[in-house]
Amino acid sequence: MSDATHAYVVFQGGYNDESVEAWQFGVRFMLVNSVGSPAAHGTLPTFSVDEQAISRDETDWTITATWSAGLGIAENINVDDWLNDQLLPSAETFMGAANLSGKVELRTIKVSPINASGLVVEDRTAIGTYKTPPTGIRSDHLLPLQTSAVVSWVTPVIGRRGRGRIYLPPATTGEVDGDGLYLDTRQAGTLDGAVAFLEGCAITPTGGGNHWALPIVTGSPWTSYGLIGGVRVGNVLDTQRRRRRQLVETYVSAGVTYG
Repeated sequence: MSDATHAYVVFQGGYNDESVEAWQFGVRFMLVNSVGSPAAHGTLPTFSVDEQAISRDETDWTITATWSAGLGIAENINVDDWLNDQLLPSAETFMGAANLSGKVELRTIKVSPINASGLVVEDRTAIGTYKTPPTGIRSDHLLPLQTSAVVSWVTPVIGRRGRGRIYLPPATTGEVDGDGLYLDTRQAGTLDGAVAFLEGCAITPTGGGNHWALPIVTGSPWTSYGLIGGVRVGNVLDTQRRRRRQLVETYVSAGVTYG
C-alpha cells in the first residue's frame, strides 16, 4: 500500500469513420476526507492506494479497477463506483453539450493514482469502457483534426501553477462564423457544458461520509493545488501541436520541367 496525492482522469476516444487518429484530455482530482468544504488552494492531502480486483458489467459500460482510495477511518472512495456514478455518465452528457462532431466518439475513461513524483502508484488503474461509444451531435464537416476549442480552468493560484486547460476534440465548420471565430451560441453552449461536466464528475458528501473528489490544477512537485472554481472558453479556435504531429498525412506530388 502506497500513498498518492491526487487522481488523474483521462478521457480517450477517436473517430467513427475508421480514422486511425485518436484524441484525449485529462483532468486531475483531489481526493480528501473533510467535514467542511476543502480550501480553494493549499497542500494536497495524501490518501492510501488500496489494492482491489474489480470487474463490473453494467448496462452501458464495463469497468475494471485495481485500486480504491483510502481517506482515513471508515472513509474511502471506490473508484469503480466513481466511474459508474459520476465520470462515465457526466462525460457522455458532455459529448452532446460540447458541440462536437457526430464523427467524434468517446471510448474509455482511465483513472490513475498519482504520487508526489508525478508517477502512477504501483501501475494501478481503473478503466471504464463504453459498450456503444457516445458521440458528438454536429453533422457539419470536421475542421482539421488539430483544430479545437480550448476550455481553460480558473483557480485562485496566481501564475503557471494555477492555470490549466483541455483541448476538446476538433470543431466542425458549423461552429465557426464568417470570420473563422467560434460562434457565440456554440461558445456559450460549450461553456455551460464544461461547467456541468466538472460538477457532474465531482464527488461531494451526500448521506453519510465526508469524502470529496474535486477537480484541481496541480503540477510538479505535485504537492499543492488550486481548486477549479471557474471555466473560460474563448472564441478563437486553437491548434494542438501534439495532435498535429500525430496525424497521418497523405501527399500528392508532381515533377517540374523547364524549357
